[in-house]
Amino acid sequence: MTDCRRSLLKRQAEVLEAENELQNAKAEIGLYLRNDDGSPRLVETLEPKLETQALRKAKTFELDKRRLPQITSLQTQRDLQNAASEFGRNQRLPILEVDATQFQTLPRRGEPDTTRFQLGVFLEIPLENRSGRGKEKAALAKRDSVERQLIYLEAELKARLAQAAATMTASEKRLELLNEELKSANIVANAERRRWRSGDSNLFLVAAREEEAANVEIRLWSADYDFVIAEAEAKFLTNTLF
Repeated sequence: MTDCRRSLLKRQAEVLEAENELQNAKAEIGLYLRNDDGSPRLVETLEPKLETQALRKAKTFELDKRRLPQITSLQTQRDLQNAASEFGRNQRLPILEVDATQFQTLPRRGEPDTTRFQLGVFLEIPLENRSGRGKEKAALAKRDSVERQLIYLEAELKARLAQAAATMTASEKRLELLNEELKSANIVANAERRRWRSGDSNLFLVAAREEEAANVEIRLWSADYDFVIAEAEAKFLTNTLF
């Protein structure tokens, strides 16, 4: 009786811990859901779908740079710095302007026609080249910095996506094995209960077999949780979450 009570108290503590995690999950999901007025939506229930455990299949996700705002933002910054460096380079170049003008006056009676044609050439050579050279070098330095950020970001996204894919594949295999293990554990627990009813076992062994089956089911749900989290991470990285 004492051992059975210990087992029940342990399971009750696990239930309280699971309920606490469920409430935290509801609060976190509520941050991403909004009502029509923009206020956070309260999540009332989160019903697990037991039948989905055997249906988890790892999918293939590909990074599309055009769908990723963090990459397009850096690409835009790089283009702006390229334009700024080009502007700085142009400030150091001489300016050559050609101006052609024709004037024709309407003569009065008895006055000669005074039509004129003027051609002007203007050459401007900037003497202070340091300002333009400094702007060009500063823009090029910022462009190189953004380029390195872009390279690192792409590598980081690919690495995180590869980790998520590996987790999904491993979780899929774990789910297959744990489903078979759970079937075996339930068969053993049912057999132990039949032995107890026939007087060939005791409640201690029955409780031990049932606890083994319960632990396998807990690991099954943990693998299912890992798969769902990895899939959500992959969808977030590829901007296909919604």
